[in-house]
Amino acid sequence: MNSPQQLREQEANVYCNRGVLYYDQKQWELALANYNKAIQLNPDCSLAYSVRGVLYYDHKQWELALADFNKAIQLNPDCYLAYTGRCDIYKNQQKWELALTDYNKVIQLNPDNADSYVGRGNLYDDMKKWELALDDYNKAIQINPGLAIAYYNRGLFYYNQQQKWELALTDFNKAIQLNPDLTQTYANRGLIYCNQQKWELALADFNKAIQLNPNDSVAYLNRGLVYYNQQKSELALNDFNKAIQINPDSAQAYYNIGVLYYQLKDKQKGIINLQQAAILFINQGNIPSYEVVMNLLNRL
Repeated sequence: MNSPQQLREQEANVYCNRGVLYYDQKQWELALANYNKAIQLNPDCSLAYSVRGVLYYDHKQWELALADFNKAIQLNPDCYLAYTGRCDIYKNQQKWELALTDYNKVIQLNPDNADSYVGRGNLYDDMKKWELALDDYNKAIQINPGLAIAYYNRGLFYYNQQQKWELALTDFNKAIQLNPDLTQTYANRGLIYCNQQKWELALADFNKAIQLNPNDSVAYLNRGLVYYNQQKSELALNDFNKAIQINPDSAQAYYNIGVLYYQLKDKQKGIINLQQAAILFINQGNIPSYEVVMNLLNRL
């Protein structure tokens, strides 16, 4: 015979598992209700706190998520899921050392999970520990040569930190081969083609990025720059405006529109858009770009 406590624990597990099913079906309120019931029945169920923390995290309820992950780890110091979630919160809060401690624990608990090395590699990149970042991306690929996101992140590292465009291009190509729906890979490969002035290849990649994610304002911004370099002013203007429609705080889009109007001899519209770009740049703390815009305005 099971004791009343054992019966409550078993019932709690049923609610917890049902909550996970609702979560997978994106039925958030039902998932939350089941997680809450599981915790009510068994307040010592670390898994219930972990999965509820994931739900809170997905809905950007950071403090609630963090409290649940902390509780799960208190109940089970080896709770892999809770460390995984908590390190992401610390990373988003730019609490680098706390995030690193949790990533190290995640890898200690499961040293063969390639995704964890990618995550820690991204953290090292944020911390400007370039060699450690590269080591982790390489380790992720060594563990799982079929992990597209590892090639994407290593390619991004080569592009942004080392300006090794050919290595970046090779990794982006591999990522796309493994996962043709990885939107940002097309967007970043398109930037390499722009740097190489391979406009048609760049255009094809930005088109693909927009096809996969029609709400990617940066993809419209970059495609507009391709059209600008191809002297297709109307198409460029349409894309810059679309970028602003999606992201009204896109200072770069206003800047591009201002420059384009000025070159089209519409000085007044150029000034209006450049002034808006300047306001956005200063509000966003981008002083160098603000100064560029102001210098241009002073010459008009």
